[in-house]
Amino acid sequence: MTNGLLMANKTYGTNFRVRFVLDQDPTALDIHRRSMPDVPVVKWTLGKSQTKTLDVIDQHFPSQHWSESVFLASVDCKPGSNANFQDRDMPECLRFTKWMVRCFERINPLMWLIEQIPQVRKMLIAEVPYVEIVPLHEICPMASVRNRAIISSHPLDFEKYQGERVYLQDLLADGKAHPKLKGKRAIVVSPFGHTRSASALTHTVTSGALKVGEHVSATEKLDFGIVEKLLGA
Repeated sequence: MTNGLLMANKTYGTNFRVRFVLDQDPTALDIHRRSMPDVPVVKWTLGKSQTKTLDVIDQHFPSQHWSESVFLASVDCKPGSNANFQDRDMPECLRFTKWMVRCFERINPLMWLIEQIPQVRKMLIAEVPYVEIVPLHEICPMASVRNRAIISSHPLDFEKYQGERVYLQDLLADGKAHPKLKGKRAIVVSPFGHTRSASALTHTVTSGALKVGEHVSATEKLDFGIVEKLLGA
């Protein structure tokens, strides 16, 4: 998130500043704290009481500033994700997403935006001001494929990213995370057995553990630090 805001500030002359973060996932909390050390990062479970959630936000970011701010949310996609196979729960995924929409409507900021799995678009298109499927890898320098439904209080127009990109092969070059692959041409294997060159966009990194190696029969789980970088963290 921080890298994205810095890029927006540099490209468009904007001046966004992150004021607080709410999350319930320990790994996500750790990433937030490391990437935004000066920002309050609060452990909190969304999807339950909206009133208590607004009270927690108000404690860290007073409500008098809400109307001039932009609120962003990446709500839990696990219940509806294809990676869950037989355990998918689209009703729960949709409930949580709608809960977040209603919460943002109560906050009534200058603008709000929610990221979710593409499958929710057709279920929300008649209920929200804007929802479209956006290939995030086409609008930012992330090196993994990531198509997401972007739900917003306002219509959005995204420009395609034209700059440089750091691919998985580049991240493997120093051999720190995967010593056996230093100086070698690698491939990446998805949880479904699909392969790609490490010099191209990888599979979606949140759909299950990716593996990397010189060939399919000699792979190892991709280092989490590299996964973060593929996501642009």
